[in-house]
Amino acid sequence: MRNSFKILPSCILLAILLNACIVSSIHPLWTKENRIFNKALIGKWYEPDCKELCTSLSFKPSGDTAYIMRLFIPDGDIPYKTHMAFADSSLVTLVKLGKNLFLDIFPMDQDVSSILYNHYIPVHTFLKVKKIGTEIELQQLNAERLETLFGQKRVRLSHEISDDHTILTASTKQLIRFMEKYANDPEAFEEPINLVR
Repeated sequence: MRNSFKILPSCILLAILLNACIVSSIHPLWTKENRIFNKALIGKWYEPDCKELCTSLSFKPSGDTAYIMRLFIPDGDIPYKTHMAFADSSLVTLVKLGKNLFLDIFPMDQDVSSILYNHYIPVHTFLKVKKIGTEIELQQLNAERLETLFGQKRVRLSHEISDDHTILTASTKQLIRFMEKYANDPEAFEEPINLVR
């Protein structure tokens, strides 16, 4: 039997840029030991070859080991790279597991009424960072591949399925082991998205 509950995705970017089913987690991927800070992430990132109205991400520091990430979605009537019609903020932690980097994204402000908010669960979303430099390359977990692995009993990771969402309920320690095992498996992640400065 499927559980039915609502989650607050950590970033609308996943639906807009990746256009894929979202894998979320009740628990974070980061610990005090594996979180790092990289100045190269700071700044604004845009869709490549975008000439006029562009969706963008911006990162600014929040303390010593985290970032505030803002997703900007432009209004069709507003000039490029000036004012934006929609913005969503998330708290982001950069996680290092072996040689691999991940973003752990957690929602900050929610556009839901106080009554509705009690019926939502804020969740973490993880993106693999393949590259940070003059461009950033991000990948999210492949929900279909993960569900196949669950069905074949090849992955034992606590989870729930609700509508089109896979919600991981495993502990941080279990999540880390899973990510370390599958970090270099190309089938475990969606096609990358690239953003440029």
